[in-house]
Amino acid sequence: MTAFGLALLFGGLVTSLAVSAVGLAVVLWGAVGWFRDVLPAPKEELIPIRRDETPARIIARSTRSVDHLQPGTEGHRVYIPIEVHPYSAGLLGGIVGGVGMAIIACLYGLIAHGSLWYPVNLLAAAALPSLAEAGPAELNAFHMAGFLVALFSHGIISLLVGLLYAAILPMMPSRFTAFWGASWRQFCGRP
Repeated sequence: MTAFGLALLFGGLVTSLAVSAVGLAVVLWGAVGWFRDVLPAPKEELIPIRRDETPARIIARSTRSVDHLQPGTEGHRVYIPIEVHPYSAGLLGGIVGGVGMAIIACLYGLIAHGSLWYPVNLLAAAALPSLAEAGPAELNAFHMAGFLVALFSHGIISLLVGLLYAAILPMMPSRFTAFWGASWRQFCGRP
């Protein structure tokens, strides 16, 4: 019951507050029932064991062994990083990528809606209810709270994507090195 209640509780985060309320009630009901089984004294159930009259059969040990695959041989698909990029490279890449995305988004807002603040306010509308219900004229105007929320969320997401990219880049297939964004020297096979 507790696990089902937790599923409802978290499911309500994306559906409705009522589902979360029902989930919380089910979690509390299941937890109280669960705790009553073990508190104040644990309850145990003894099960009698019957000994069969027939003697136990001896099982012979197998002589077979397990063949372990070695990375890189016989088509083994594991990708073990030979070199690991520093996390600072991922952070720097996240900053550069975030600035590039912000420039492109602001150019879109300027061309399509006549305002640099349109994409900024759209991003901030995910966290600010006042901007979520705003009309086009209000989205084209500058809002300090919207700017700060958009700057913070875009910056954090860009840094995390950069860190993730730095962590998984060494595990990407080497035949697509140029596609993954590795350096030209690595693409040419130079150290």
